[in-house]
Order: sequence, then structure tokens, then C-alpha cells
Amino acid sequence: MMKKLAAFILILFLLPTILAIEFDIKEEFSQGETLLAKVSGNFLQPLQKSNVFFYRGHVKIPLEYDIKKINDEYYIYALLAEKPEGNYSLTLEDIRYMKGVEISEENAIKNFSINNQTTDFSINPGFATDNEFFIEVQNFQDKEITIEIKTKEDQNDSGESYADPITLKSGKKQKISFDFRVQEPIFQFIELSTENLTYNIPSYIPIVEITGDEIFKFSEDLIVSAPTNEETKRTIYIYNTGSEPIEDVVLSLSNSLENYANLSKESINKIDPDSNIPIELTFFSEDEFELEGHVKASYDLETIYSQISVKFIENYTAPPAPSQDYMTKTCGEWNYGICNSTEKCSITEIEAKDNTCCPGQCNALEKPSPVGKIIGIVLFVVIVIFLLWFYKKYKGAKKPFNLLKIAKGKTKESKPPKSSKSV
Repeated sequence: MMKKLAAFILILFLLPTILAIEFDIKEEFSQGETLLAKVSGNFLQPLQKSNVFFYRGHVKIPLEYDIKKINDEYYIYALLAEKPEGNYSLTLEDIRYMKGVEISEENAIKNFSINNQTTDFSINPGFATDNEFFIEVQNFQDKEITIEIKTKEDQNDSGESYADPITLKSGKKQKISFDFRVQEPIFQFIELSTENLTYNIPSYIPIVEITGDEIFKFSEDLIVSAPTNEETKRTIYIYNTGSEPIEDVVLSLSNSLENYANLSKESINKIDPDSNIPIELTFFSEDEFELEGHVKASYDLETIYSQISVKFIENYTAPPAPSQDYMTKTCGEWNYGICNSTEKCSITEIEAKDNTCCPGQCNALEKPSPVGKIIGIVLFVVIVIFLLWFYKKYKGAKKPFNLLKIAKGKTKESKPPKSSKSV
């Protein structure tokens, strides 16, 4: 009885020490693997990168690493590439935290080891705190590997696929892009895994503010049915309906579409006010399947998306798209404008139920310049004046013919010359 009581008292004494700072970290890592750790505790001062150190035995070692606070927890990742087999430790130094009811400044230490096995792949970074980001993966194996991609709300959930698996050749690196648009913040894990290794990457996704005026926008989302082994092209437009030009627009495809679609351009220097720019997408696949993704356009002030759903079908023949399909609705129902006699549609117009509609922008027709007309009139007047002047000048200078004088001149010339000799 006394022994049990003593053990219980010892547990109560040690409990504040045990629970003061908690590390959630694997005890053993493979060579090249990325270390992921979660640290919990009542810290009186926020943990900084300068508080985190790594040791091999008792020797401090350099590592590429970072730390981030997410939802009152601290997450640390470190790249263990080129670190040999051995015993290591993660240490928090120069810290102040609550240890029970007391303030402690003791270092917090968590040991781990690196074995002699080679990891399947590494990741960088080991957490995310933005709407759009990428995670770079590298294959450490001497063979090709396939990495599955999932997102899940809890670290232990099975999750649902976010994108198609990616295949990496030996030694190859690849950036996996992620883009989330949410109207309320969410915390979730991104799972990257092979048969032998799983990373659960914490990601905090903040709110994406959606502006109501939609000055910068895509014309539409795309739903595409396409034949296999044949290129299929579709065109969408980016609009600037504002009064100022939009410059340096960058275009990109989501990771799921990169291998099956191409953009006609990856950047736009300028979109003038009240105008649009066409973007052509080319889809191609040898296999029959469905996928979803998006095309993204961004500049300094805003980012927009056009959602894309593609279904590749073997021996698919696209049905004709006759203009009478549009006759089932009015221009207003199609949400298209109607250009007046002084305007011209920026793209090909269509015949709807009530009128001829403009799916693009109605732009004012350029008025013919009066300069050409004025120049023509001036030239005509100058020519007329010149001809009158020329006529008057040469008419006045010409002498009238005198027939009598001419006749006399001929008579004189006909007389023989007088002889100078005397008889």
C-alpha cells in the first residue's frame, strides 16, 4: 500500500515536468528524410527560429529548417539530407515557459536517430500558411517512385485525393502546386505518401477575399469533352472592365492539368481598360479518364481562377454547335450584351432568341478622321487656282497674227538682189 502511494506521489511530482513541453516527433528517420515535429507548451515568449538547434551527440550541427506557429502549436521541419547514421537531438534554447505553476528557463530536448536506410523522398517546406503554395519533393531512391496526394482535416483520417499521383524518376525534383479558395479559414493536413513513407504536412488556409465589382475576371469556367490522342482547343477570355490598365499578368495551370493541357501564353504585358485578351488552351491525353483543375491569372492586386473539368473519351466526336442552340434563350438570359449601331463586338456575335448578342465587349467604332477629307479639298482648290493662273499668263503673252505683215515680208524676200557691177 505504501509503495503504491509513493508511486502515485512521484507521478504527481513528475507530471508538470512531463507535460510542460510536448514533442510530437518520430524517434527514427531514414537518411534524406524530412523531419517534421510539433511542439506544445505554455510559452511565455513566442518561439523563434533562433530558439531551435540541432545536435549530433553533443556537437551542434547546421541544418536547413524553419518553425511556424499554427493554432497555438509550433511546427518545425528540418532537411536531413547528407546527414549520416547516428544519434541526434532537437533542442529549444533560451526559452521561458510554464512548468506547472513555476516559470522555467530550462532547455527542452528531444532525441531522435537517423538509421542507415535511404528515404523514398523528401519534402520542402514542411508546412503551409497561405492560399497558394508549392511543396518540392525529391526522389532519393535509385528507381522510379509514385507519390499519392491527399488532403484531410485530421492527421489520422484516410482523406480524399486532392490530385492525381505524380511519378518521379530517380533523383528528380518536382514542385507540387496547391491553390485553395475558402471563405473561412481552415486547418488541414496534406498527405504525401509512398508505400514506405507518409508525410502529414500541416496547412493553415486563410480567407480569400472576393471583390464584388469583378473588374478583373475570366469569361467562364470550362467543361470539356475531348477525344484521346488528338488535340482539343478551347478559348477563354480575361476581362478588364475597369478604367485603368492591368499590367504584368501571370498565367498558370494547376498541378493536376500540367501534363494534359497547355496555355497559348504564360504572361500578358497589359490589358487595356474595358477590353479583353483571348487565352487558348490545348488539351491532349493518350488515356481515357476525367480530371479537374483550374487556370490562374494574377497580378499585384488580385488573383482569379477559371475552373476546368476535362473528360478524355476514346473515339469521341464533338457534336456540331449550331447557332440555333442560342435561339432557345434571350441575350439577357445568356447574360450577353447587345451592341448598338455605333459599337462593335470584340468577338464573334451570336443570334439569340430576341436579338444579336455580343459574348464579349461592345467597343465604340472608330470615327473616320476628317483630316483626309480636308487635305483632298485643299489640293483640289490649289489645282484649280494653278490652272487659272497658268491659262491667264500664257494667253496674255501670245502676239496676234498680222497677215499683211507676213505677206509683205514674203514679197520683199522674193525680189532678186541688186547687182554691184555697172554696165
